[in-house]
Amino acid sequence: MKNEITAAHDTATTSAADPFQETYKSAWINPAHITPETLNYLNALPADMLPFWIQATLYGWIVRFDALETIGLAEEGEEESRELAGRADLMAIKDALFKHGYQAAHLDADGPVIDCLTAYDH
Repeated sequence: MKNEITAAHDTATTSAADPFQETYKSAWINPAHITPETLNYLNALPADMLPFWIQATLYGWIVRFDALETIGLAEEGEEESRELAGRADLMAIKDALFKHGYQAAHLDADGPVIDCLTAYDH
């Protein structure tokens, strides 16, 4: 798995009122792995219009593929979610991550380009 997934971290959240912990393993990768069309679509969406399984960051997005798999697509008003879940580039990232035990991707402009994923020119 050398240089396939080069950076990862576990993210956990807890509070005094809620003793339960949610954890997921996230891979840090470059947005070069999404097509220019997907990149433009994500950039055009305001942060409050992103699907529940994608969170905007300063230089990219955190994509919680595990949430998409666990919860599925929301019932109503989630056309953006359906649109993005149908994109082959995002599903290829999801498949590669799941194969290597990751649940999420942190798509970040400073992230590494991963050998096992297709890279696109932007």
